[in-house]
Amino acid sequence: AQARIAFPSQAIPLDDLVANLGATTSRGALTRPREGAITGRLTLPQLDLRGLIAGALGATPAPAGAVWSTTRFGAPVALGNQGLSIGIETGALIAADGFPLRDARFTLTTDPDGIRIEGLTGAYRGGTVAGRLGLRREGGLAQLSGQVDLAQVDLAGLTGGGLTGTFSGRVEAGGSGESPARLVAGLGGAGSVTLSGASLSRFDPAAYGRVIAATGEDASESETARLQGRISEQLNRAAWSLGDVTVPFTLAGGLMRLQPFSFERSGLRAEASGIVDLRATSADLRLSLRPLGPLPKGWPTDAPQIGVAWRGPLSALRRETDVGALSNAVAARALAREIERVEAFE
Repeated sequence: AQARIAFPSQAIPLDDLVANLGATTSRGALTRPREGAITGRLTLPQLDLRGLIAGALGATPAPAGAVWSTTRFGAPVALGNQGLSIGIETGALIAADGFPLRDARFTLTTDPDGIRIEGLTGAYRGGTVAGRLGLRREGGLAQLSGQVDLAQVDLAGLTGGGLTGTFSGRVEAGGSGESPARLVAGLGGAGSVTLSGASLSRFDPAAYGRVIAATGEDASESETARLQGRISEQLNRAAWSLGDVTVPFTLAGGLMRLQPFSFERSGLRAEASGIVDLRATSADLRLSLRPLGPLPKGWPTDAPQIGVAWRGPLSALRRETDVGALSNAVAARALAREIERVEAFE
């Protein structure tokens, strides 16, 4: 490390600071006044935000197989009583696994009670992320508050191709707890997400109609496994163009609940709902579907509903189908035809 230092009467500047660590080089300038916070700027090739947060809260890593640590917060990393107010720029800010912000910048402010990250901006998957974060300690209790804004983030890269298009949104949240797990379980807030030009992959909106048209009048046609296989096969044939959709949600107890809403697209009426569990980083997202327009002759006027859900870890959601109502309708149709045949024979 090297720098140019001077000793004027009011403050001590540390200019042209250069620090080499392995193959990386950090640069900046700092000023320590006789009173008040240390100010300056730093340019870093990479910064792990998780380490900064863990140090400020006194958190320990989660044990193997756990999402969050249940160990109580320990002593936070001491950053001095004078305080800091430093502008930081970094080529890669690691906010979470698979969530690096490129060309990020923010202001880091500290005081004896905690730290604040303000004016955060960065690029992520073709879009931008902005926000702020405050972390405080009161004895053994940690408090967190913050806001995140996203704009035009690419959905395909984020969902592994499950959704295409872009999404934007905002979430404001806060909470407190005596361990990382309790802090996450205590989060509350609200927000919304808007999908723009979105398409749902492997979800052909014409699948329901084709299954209805191809289902015969035999009772065996009502077997649940048989109907599920047909629905899944037909869904995989194309994508469903959703266009623009806004999804409000609330956050309480670490559970993000989507506000139920309905929409009509490509001959289907859909009712959507779901929960994202931040405590377990899992989700249960559901669509209930009914076809618009009349069904073929011999089917009930009120179309039976089918359900499609995506459940499991956020990194590996699995699709499931619920064809119970459709199975009952097929069985009732087969029974009605059998009664008609018996009556005709008699």
